[in-house]
Amino acid sequence: MKLASIFLLLIPLCSADHIDGVIKKIRNHEFVVDQNVGADPHSGYRRGSRQIVYQTDTIFEQSAAEDLRVGRSVDVIGDPVGRSRVRARRITVYEGHRPVRMPANTCIIPTTGPPAVCPPK
Repeated sequence: MKLASIFLLLIPLCSADHIDGVIKKIRNHEFVVDQNVGADPHSGYRRGSRQIVYQTDTIFEQSAAEDLRVGRSVDVIGDPVGRSRVRARRITVYEGHRPVRMPANTCIIPTTGPPAVCPPK
């Protein structure tokens, strides 16, 4: 019975979309993202524009709605609404390779790519 309960709780989480890309346009409580900008055209990563809608209950991690600017990178988790629209649950806005409001003395340890970026001690 416990296993069935856990499975039923996870079903809504499994339908979430993960969008990574660069902001192209911004409007009132929504923005358009160019998804997977650097993806190889022969890879399985989906390219295209996605419209992201956020509401008062959307969580901004180490960033805020006022940090959304054309050209900045974003990482979004949300629920699909149609083919190209997503209602955001969580948004992180990046400037360079760091979340906009990340504390200055924080060390970034990536899982892939270049080595960790840490502030001098």
